[in-house]
Amino acid sequence: MDTVDYAVILTRDDTGKWTAEVPALPGCITWGSSKDEVLALVREAIEGWILSRQTTGKSIPSPTMVVELARVSVAS
Repeated sequence: MDTVDYAVILTRDDTGKWTAEVPALPGCITWGSSKDEVLALVREAIEGWILSRQTTGKSIPSPTMVVELARVSVAS
């Protein structure tokens, strides 16, 4: 069994809830009340997304996004 790394975008809203979205897998998105919870849930969502594609004989997209952080100084 191969392992694949998909980029996940994490967003926290003003109520403290987290969203995780996988851009390479359309519609693969989940929500959680903490960062740890949403990371666990998004792994399950990815596995379910892939299993669904395999079951229906559809192709599974390869990861295409690489995320890098750009640190800049901002005057306070």
